Amino acid sequence: MLGTAKVNISRLFLGGFFLFLTLLITGNGFNFSKGEFFYLSLSGIIGLGLGDWLLFESFLLLGPQLSMLIFTSSPLMTLLLSFIFLKEKISPLDFFGIILVISGICLALIKNRLGKIVFKGVLFSFLGALMQ
Repeated sequence: MLGTAKVNISRLFLGGFFLFLTLLITGNGFNFSKGEFFYLSLSGIIGLGLGDWLLFESFLLLGPQLSMLIFTSSPLMTLLLSFIFLKEKISPLDFFGIILVISGICLALIKNRLGKIVFKGVLFSFLGALMQ
């Protein structure tokens, strides 16, 4: 059985190879400044590397159904981060959506796995959603 780290690293190298091959075939160059390349790399390491590794680990701990349910909170995380760092306004409808999503996730956690929830798996799934 392959570990989550091996699967994630293999997937990233394969994706990088095909991206490089596509850029060579289409003739599009790598026209990035050093700063742009740094932020693009940092985004890839955090989102695709660490975030997906956490999601894959939560698959093992919680199972894919519950992990993906928690992972659906990714847009919620984006909204909260934009509120904190970009000072965006949250409308009453947005706030209602936040409450609805959190309530649905909590209800599913309580109903489906009462007593069998692995805290580490829930944490990994939420952190994976945050890093997307």
